[in-house]
Amino acid sequence: MVNEALGLFFPDEVERIRQNKCPLCSKDIIVTSFTSELSLKEFHISGMCQECQDDIFNKGDDILNEGEIFIEGGEVYGYR
Repeated sequence: MVNEALGLFFPDEVERIRQNKCPLCSKDIIVTSFTSELSLKEFHISGMCQECQDDIFNKGDDILNEGEIFIEGGEVYGYR
């Protein structure tokens, strides 16, 4: 269920999630397209499709391999 407070700040994105679409690219969500359990968990948090997750989380020179954790100063910054 989408948090109602999010609708105050992101009404278009919340409506897309309710329509089973990615809030960023508006493509239909195909649950079988997720490549890992972590990606599926992220979908349940943000509503993002696999392609948008890949675009957002796999940028930069610090790309992690599946299952690696990036820790800096005692804080976990990534888990892919």
